[in-house]
Amino acid sequence: MKKPSKFTLNKIKDFLTENTSIIVILLTLFSLISLMMINGFKIDYESLDTDPPSSVLVEDRVPALARYYQRNRVNTTIVLASPSELEEGEVLEDITYEAKYNQHFRFDEAFIESGQSVPTREKHLFTHFSLTPGGEPLDPAERITEEVTVYANWIPKPKINPWQVLAKITTQIELGTQTYIPYKYQYQLVNKGSITNITLDTIPGLIRESYDVKVNVPGTETKEIVEFKYDYNRQVRHTITYDLNGGQLLIPTQRTTYSIPNNGMLLESPGAKMEGHRFLGWSTEPTGAVTLLDDVVMKQDTTVYAIFQKSVAKPDPASGTARYQTSYFLESIELKTEPNKILSPKLLYAVENVANINDEIVSEEITIPHFESVALDKYSHKELVLGAQYLIVPKKDKVFSLNQKVMSFTETNPAGILLLVLIFGVLAWTFLDNRSTHTKYLGWGIILVVAGILAFVLPQLVRFSIYFQKIWDMSKVLNPDGTKITPLIGIKLSGSLLLIAAVFSFATYAICMVAKKKEKKIEKIEE
Repeated sequence: MKKPSKFTLNKIKDFLTENTSIIVILLTLFSLISLMMINGFKIDYESLDTDPPSSVLVEDRVPALARYYQRNRVNTTIVLASPSELEEGEVLEDITYEAKYNQHFRFDEAFIESGQSVPTREKHLFTHFSLTPGGEPLDPAERITEEVTVYANWIPKPKINPWQVLAKITTQIELGTQTYIPYKYQYQLVNKGSITNITLDTIPGLIRESYDVKVNVPGTETKEIVEFKYDYNRQVRHTITYDLNGGQLLIPTQRTTYSIPNNGMLLESPGAKMEGHRFLGWSTEPTGAVTLLDDVVMKQDTTVYAIFQKSVAKPDPASGTARYQTSYFLESIELKTEPNKILSPKLLYAVENVANINDEIVSEEITIPHFESVALDKYSHKELVLGAQYLIVPKKDKVFSLNQKVMSFTETNPAGILLLVLIFGVLAWTFLDNRSTHTKYLGWGIILVVAGILAFVLPQLVRFSIYFQKIWDMSKVLNPDGTKITPLIGIKLSGSLLLIAAVFSFATYAICMVAKKKEKKIEKIEE
């Protein structure tokens, strides 16, 4: 009986099953080399190069200029003790320093170098500051606006027995919502390991839920003085109203009215917007100058108004002009808590203007009462040449391979990463899978087909950088037909090799399946 078909089919099957994995590996490796080493695609776009080179506006409205304004200084003297109060041999010199205009009646900065927030005196305990010797505690939320002298007040330090600690009772009063600052200090001896009942003072204009408190000091306490803080709220409060002045809330759920304690600060403010306008900030007058809200002191119901500036339209690139921004910064009234701490200035507002490219631009000087313009490294650019916003358009075409990420042109390409994952996945599978199962050839073929198609469409999936995307979009307007991406030999060869490898895989799978059916048929005939 003649059986050439069986012999021929089995021989082809044996050859493919023995060699398909090697063929797939070689074709896939060559495909990978083509993809990574040979130019894969070319980007053509309309060149705007001239002699001298033309420039295209690709960036706009950068913070180019800035001015910094420092607060005026106010001489402040702290009298630590009058000569008549000093003990024999005791020396306490007055402290004089320059406070920032409109800062609080807080004197932390005078004692930062010693690591203290209040003065210290041997055999004495500090209780409070006052405007007269032995006077009532001054309100620490009051602002320093003129030369002032304050007096430190003391009590003799009592003897502290080994079973006792000195409880330092710190009374804090409201500065803003849920913000409190020290007002005065009281002291009381309490026993360790016990709970002591203390009745706090009632203070005119201030209130708290309970004046009866319990001081609990563990029996293992090692400190000589233990501090306990108690907050008082102000009874007199005022309403701050944020008038949007024709605008809208930036966040609709924000509030436009707040209840603020007397002498308190504005710790929250909503954002505002208006169609076709730029929000600058808040003013105490509907058309007044923008005010730093830190400088608003709540002594009565107050309304502040949103101030807007009409937006400056983006110039036509052909006009040779560009927008620039001038920012105005003010010194904060924030106090240093560390000797070398650098305090960040606060932005008052920023305005926009238009100027010719390559022209010198100069920030406009503004007048702010109790502030003076000073140089500060980071914020001192008062004049610049307007040119940073313009970039020169490069050559007309660029050639890429997959492994290139050219600065200012292409970003990381997810499609390219997926293609590499598929290629390396097939290589790993063919290297590691030594099973005799035929379905693996089908799996290889499917992955290779997907990878081959992806290789051919890869140039169309390239992701441009923001810079080049603007040039690309402009080129499509100037020359739609000449703005294109063309596959080159690297892409064509890579995709073709992957598809050939897929054909080998599918052929092996198909022949194996046909041979298996024929063998079953012959076995039935022989039976």
